Amino acid sequence: ETEISMGDGTTKVEILYVTFQLDEKNFNAVRYDLDTTELADGEHTITSGEKTATVIVDNTAPEITTNIEEGALYRNHELEVSASDELSETTELTAVLDGEVIGLPYTISAETLEAGTHSLVLTATDEAGNVSEKTVTFEIPEENASAESTSPDDGSTVHGDPSLSVNVTDPTEDQMTV
Repeated sequence: ETEISMGDGTTKVEILYVTFQLDEKNFNAVRYDLDTTELADGEHTITSGEKTATVIVDNTAPEITTNIEEGALYRNHELEVSASDELSETTELTAVLDGEVIGLPYTISAETLEAGTHSLVLTATDEAGNVSEKTVTFEIPEENASAESTSPDDGSTVHGDPSLSVNVTDPTEDQMTV
């Protein structure tokens, strides 16, 4: 046996060409490319000679369910999300609300979200790496009442007994006590 020092230094061999002679008996390997996308999901048995192997094929992405309905209006609502897959025991589920990852469970609230349209993107990945995605848009109403026609005017100085008045409107027509 000879040890050859290899590398990129001045005392090392940069490239070494080696040729091997193999006996004919060493060429007995068998190879087969199996396209599992062509197989039905489930268990399959593969046999080659005396050897047998069992494989489980999973080409189907998980199914995502949520209680948030497309285009619905929510004021205060507990977000419920689940993902199921027939062949995987666990699925990884992520939720992104308006571009920000949120933890589950999550409460959708008009107190914390701005009024308007919001986008919820749910992604589920099963143990085989199959991915499904579901996007739902929903609305948060304008919840803040507005005060119009206040008297006296803001910043004014009043002498004597002032007469106070305000006209308040609520975009959701909630009952208000002023």
